Amino acid sequence: MNDSLRVETVASLATRLGLTRDAVVREVVAGRMPYVNVGGHWRFRESDIEYWQKNHGRSTQLRVVESRRAGSA
Repeated sequence: MNDSLRVETVASLATRLGLTRDAVVREVVAGRMPYVNVGGHWRFRESDIEYWQKNHGRSTQLRVVESRRAGSA
């Protein structure tokens, strides 16, 4: 299968990126993470996520770390 056609679920993407499922959902809802709607479910194209990581991924991971720190305080 062509890499640009590979898709992931919220759970598999979160695991691969080292994020929580909630963090992925927050990024999508905020309009910061690209997704496609497939039958009413969010799916993430590998090529879109690679582009997103290069341009926005670090700021997301920092927000997740900061929110974890705030929650544990």
